[in-house]
Amino acid sequence: MDQISQHHRRPPSSAVKDIVLYLIFVVGGAWLSVRFDLFEGFTHWSLDRATHVLSIIAMFIVAGLAVFGWRRWRESVRVISRHVETLEELRVSEGRFQALLTGSPDLMFRVDRDGSFLAVKESEALTMPAETIIGKNVCEVLPPALAEQASDVLRQINAGSGEVMLHCDIAGQDGPVSWEVRYVPVVDSEELLIIARDITDSKTQTEAYRDLDERFRAAFEDASIGMALTSATGQFMLTNQALCQLLGYSKEELAEMKFADITHPDDLADSDAKRQELAVGMDSVVHWEKRYLHADGHAVWVQMNVAPVRDSEGKISYHLSQVQDITDRREAQALLAASEQRWKLTFEAAPTGVGLVNVESGRLLTVNQAGCDMLGYSEQELLTMTLRDLTFPDDREASIARLRQVITGEIPSSHAKLRILRKDGSIGDALVSAALLGRPEDRALNLVVHFVDITDQVAAEQRLADLLATKDELIASVSHELRTPLTAVVGYAQLLNDEVSGLSPAERREMTALIVSQGMDLTNIIEDLLVGARADAGTLTIAQVPVDIRAQTAQVLETLHTAARIRLAGPSAQALADPARVRQIIRNLITNALRYGGDLIQASVEDTGSSVRLIVSDNGPGIPLEEQDLIFEPYHRAHSSKGLTASVGLGLTVSRKLAKLMDGDLTYRNENGQSIFQLDLPKAGPQASLTDLSLSHHPELNPPVLLHT
Repeated sequence: MDQISQHHRRPPSSAVKDIVLYLIFVVGGAWLSVRFDLFEGFTHWSLDRATHVLSIIAMFIVAGLAVFGWRRWRESVRVISRHVETLEELRVSEGRFQALLTGSPDLMFRVDRDGSFLAVKESEALTMPAETIIGKNVCEVLPPALAEQASDVLRQINAGSGEVMLHCDIAGQDGPVSWEVRYVPVVDSEELLIIARDITDSKTQTEAYRDLDERFRAAFEDASIGMALTSATGQFMLTNQALCQLLGYSKEELAEMKFADITHPDDLADSDAKRQELAVGMDSVVHWEKRYLHADGHAVWVQMNVAPVRDSEGKISYHLSQVQDITDRREAQALLAASEQRWKLTFEAAPTGVGLVNVESGRLLTVNQAGCDMLGYSEQELLTMTLRDLTFPDDREASIARLRQVITGEIPSSHAKLRILRKDGSIGDALVSAALLGRPEDRALNLVVHFVDITDQVAAEQRLADLLATKDELIASVSHELRTPLTAVVGYAQLLNDEVSGLSPAERREMTALIVSQGMDLTNIIEDLLVGARADAGTLTIAQVPVDIRAQTAQVLETLHTAARIRLAGPSAQALADPARVRQIIRNLITNALRYGGDLIQASVEDTGSSVRLIVSDNGPGIPLEEQDLIFEPYHRAHSSKGLTASVGLGLTVSRKLAKLMDGDLTYRNENGQSIFQLDLPKAGPQASLTDLSLSHHPELNPPVLLHT
């Protein structure tokens, strides 16, 4: 406040100036009034001249006092306003100063020139309350060594020295504490301001930086990978020995070069782009792979890690680069890429299913197209499934056990036949092979699985087994069929040959008729066997002429002596066929119905317009649905129980082949409790002629011979 009053008090010369101006105003005004006879206006007052002059002077004195009094009042108002503004500024400034003091981590003391404390800033760093320090001398508060230093500083300042700064260490709870102490004289005052700052952390940090710099130099020089400091323009500033060995240059040679001088031409643009990223501040560090050119000319692949070092203004001072030789790794990557390409081509082009399976979850990771086609799923669908999902339930446990042995290394690979579940719900057979992709000790995560569709092969093997079993039964059956009539023929012939048998002529005729009947049965059996063998060999030849199907059927019924039992219906109709083969087909159908059909047998002929149809039906139980597609197969027996319509031997097989050779067909169905065989043959035209129809013209009727005798 004293300083403010002194700052705003008007200097003494201002009052003197006002008095001088006031006197000049009064004297000058009075003189001008006398000089220009201004007092003549007062003659009516009846006063003498002297009195008039004094009156005028008095008037000027009063006017001057009024004018200069108003001026002094106005100036006082201005001064007071300035004082109020200054006081407000001082209050704000003092508030800021107090906030600065409160927020400052420094210790602050106000002392007089003798060293007595006048004021102390409260702080946690003080070892005693602030109020106990005020009034004491620094020599009483500080340790002896520091008190002596403080006394020396006070003597210097009292001798006219300016600000003094010193450093000292004081014991603390966690070790020595370093302080920076400044003694600042207050201008135009007998006081000092002591400011103490804890610089322990700063001192420790400085020492750490010094130690870090030394360790950095050692790490830089002794690093196992190449390291370099390069300028913002790419000039090598500092390099280590590892980089020199990597590039084949000495440190002196590299110091004369820029990184662009030894960069492969194809990698220059990429290197410039990476450094530009650092220049614009996009990244704090960049990583990329490039090629350097060795001193002998060969390319060296390196992994670059470059970080900028910036100054206080944020400008790049230099770049710190780490250079790691990755030539071997790149070569290995190239070999791996080639191997992966070969694997991919093999994988995709494989004619069998191939997939990768995760050993942890059993989930498919990838499947080739052949595998997708085999299973009926898309690859995206299969990638959500496991091997367990695709394996038939009864085969799952055994399959998982084998795969576990492969994963643990007990066996090198697994090969097994499994039943698989297709998307359409069907069950297929597959040969599944699995091997570990890697070594068990490497904890490989994948299995490579090959699966080959052997559904047709398994079906063929089963069919062959069934055919072998059926053929054995057929041989036994044919042997029985041949032995029975032969036994009868031999027996009757012996009786007829015995002159002493005493047979009457009627008995002899009956026996002769039986011999003929049994011989015809033998002929029919042998004929079926021969036709079947010729069909298998592809040497069967037939003739094609107009044939009356009703007449041929009636002839067969008469020959079999069944005309009375079997009802024949329908009109006469001409088909284009071989008469002998037609009778053979009809005979097989009639005998089949007689042996295994019901009591009511019927044969009917129909003219459909484009074909002639013969239907042989009976009221027997019929053939099971699952067996209906197999009754025309060679050596297949639908049932073994007597009394059921079935195919014994080759009769139905030969009959269908003969029908197809004549451009017709033989089919079976069970309809309304009736077991129905239907023969369709092409209808004979008006100009029908003899035509040779051999199996060479019908290769589909000449399948490979699976089994024959």
